[in-house]
Amino acid sequence: EGGCAMPGPPREILQLPHNRRCADCAAREPRWASVNLGVFICEVCSGIHRNLGTHITQVRSVTLDEWKPPWVDTVRQGGHARAQ
Repeated sequence: EGGCAMPGPPREILQLPHNRRCADCAAREPRWASVNLGVFICEVCSGIHRNLGTHITQVRSVTLDEWKPPWVDTVRQGGHARAQ
């Protein structure tokens, strides 16, 4: 699955204006992400995403989980901006 895991997404991705708010509810400074959809989400919305199932959305922590390079690529490609 390509490359070594890293401790969360690169800071420059998190600091993009569209990534500083939850993609679903616009809460500030989301600390979770749907790594297959490429969006950052807040803690409340992360619970909703988890209930949808991993076949729809795969939730990972920005700070607690190691990230695989393909997940970084997905959020780098602007999934959040497209989802809006």
